[in-house]
Amino acid sequence: MDLYKYVPAERIDILKNRLIRFTQPLALNDPFEANPYFYELGSKEEFAKHYAEAIRKFPIRVWDDYCKAIGNNLGRFALANKVQNDPDYAEWLYKNLHKKNPEDLLFNLQERFYKLHNEFGILSLSETPDNLLMWAHYAAGHTGFVLVLDGSHDFFKGAVSLLGLAKPERVEYSSKRHRMTAEETSEETAMQDIFFIKGSDWEYEKEWRYLKFLTNAQKKTKDVNDQDVHLFRLPSKCIKGVILGCESSEDLKDKIAAIKRDEPEFKHLRIQQACASETEYRLAIEEIAT
Repeated sequence: MDLYKYVPAERIDILKNRLIRFTQPLALNDPFEANPYFYELGSKEEFAKHYAEAIRKFPIRVWDDYCKAIGNNLGRFALANKVQNDPDYAEWLYKNLHKKNPEDLLFNLQERFYKLHNEFGILSLSETPDNLLMWAHYAAGHTGFVLVLDGSHDFFKGAVSLLGLAKPERVEYSSKRHRMTAEETSEETAMQDIFFIKGSDWEYEKEWRYLKFLTNAQKKTKDVNDQDVHLFRLPSKCIKGVILGCESSEDLKDKIAAIKRDEPEFKHLRIQQACASETEYRLAIEEIAT
């Protein structure tokens, strides 16, 4: 199937450079991205393992939480070993932390996992090219364009079997924020809950997502807000066509036509134009001569 990427006119650089951004969740426009609600640490059966690991890896944050809740200092690694190897002590600590000071610990663990989630980049796509709101929000008020991408191209076949990394996946929408325990984030099914569920207000986007590890980016720059920008190579054959917005300029049309004319890799490029209907609130997509 074809997938569609709505972009403003300045993103013509995707065609020129064959590079496309995979965006870390914290740089997206939804504060809930990759940020599920942690309502508890997890089951007491798994608590000892996860908390001992947290103590060893995040000594300052977790150690402070422990000192506040327990009022005792065994030494960081001594505590981790005691939690992991003494079931009676682990159960007592689990109850004590949940009763006296759960918020600080949960907040720190949420920070830990949110940082981990931002090691993934998201390519957000849509299954429809004619959504009025998408054109307005992501293509600069219909002045930009839509990239038509071949969803069967090898670009969308990842080497990792995890959900979203192997191939694009459809986003699900919900009116309720997803709830997780800290221990559930390590389960394979957590990828769906973290990256592929959004609030129902976003349902009009009909979004599909493809994930990559940001450390594998071919190029890294900064945007105007000093956010890291991770760019990945987008093969020209994966780009089937371009749909110009109904308010796009002649200059943009000429530049894209020139790319098709002058770049041998883009001889196949199909160029279309979105046109506002005279009788309905919808767009028609028509072929244009280039």
